[in-house]
Amino acid sequence: MSKIIILSPSSSGKTYFMNKNNFLFNGKKLVCNEFLSSHNNTYGDFRMGSTAALVPSGHEYYKSWDDIYKIGVKLFLNSDKYNDSVLIYNSSYHIKYLKENYPDVDLRVVLINEEKHREKFLDKWESINDTKKSLIDLIKSDSNLLRINGLASMWFLMEERKIYKRLTDKYNISIYDSFEKALNKK
Repeated sequence: MSKIIILSPSSSGKTYFMNKNNFLFNGKKLVCNEFLSSHNNTYGDFRMGSTAALVPSGHEYYKSWDDIYKIGVKLFLNSDKYNDSVLIYNSSYHIKYLKENYPDVDLRVVLINEEKHREKFLDKWESINDTKKSLIDLIKSDSNLLRINGLASMWFLMEERKIYKRLTDKYNISIYDSFEKALNKK
């Protein structure tokens, strides 16, 4: 039986879904790749966590989120500890990587309704305090910094949705409109 990985765009409600279900759904443990990768991202004896993505890109400790996520994917797919688990994270970048390097993985994509996605993004944005919003305004000209900090604009989300649609067509991956439906598929 192949292991399941579910990918979704930013602000799709992944964290809410996992927390609401206490990281367990239909007997499957829900594993957040952001946590798994960050927790196991080490350099020598030093645990880098997600901070490796915040190190300046020319520094030897720097790792992009794309590289950090690969740490969790490798651990998840190569460890029996995760046999009854599902890895969930946000990364359209990994669709090609997963299909080419792990062809037996059961890859699924959750692409929620566009209007719901817009509402989730706006709710997330409104919950950010004014100080953070001011700092975000200062770095808006650098989209890499926004992406690193897990933030995006509405334009970015709509473009990310288009990328998911294009890649799911190219690699013949099923799209589900909720995490529940993706996990109920046999």
